[in-house]
Amino acid sequence: MYNPKSYFDLNVLKEILDQYKWSSEYTLHETNSGNVILEFPKFKIIISEGFESNMNAYFPNSETKRNDKQSALNIFDAIDVIKSAKELENDFIEPIGLVKYLNTEPSLEKVRQGLNNICILLQTYLQTCNDGDFSWIDEYNKRYPDVDL
Repeated sequence: MYNPKSYFDLNVLKEILDQYKWSSEYTLHETNSGNVILEFPKFKIIISEGFESNMNAYFPNSETKRNDKQSALNIFDAIDVIKSAKELENDFIEPIGLVKYLNTEPSLEKVRQGLNNICILLQTYLQTCNDGDFSWIDEYNKRYPDVDL
């Protein structure tokens, strides 16, 4: 059975987060599953390493008022809803530095690239979460209603 090495840990995340200026203080909490909770004063996001070093960032259901039967929303779900309106703002700055095509093989470099992408996307599209504004969830629920509930 193919089981690639994991390259993500708290130190790598700290290294990447330190490269960015954040609008508020944050704390990091390791979980037993190897994920890290990135906690800002008004929201939390869980950072995890998926298969072959694909990095993910998702909101705990407690943050988004979703129930246990609903899947957790990740930053790409949020950006799908926020992006078009955000890009119409006069002061919008197109994200710089995103790596569109990550390495296919798992590696520390792939983890770093994925974490950089997450940081850039958080700062570009999800700054309102720092103010406790999760209004994008209503729009997400309208676009993608959970028919199984």
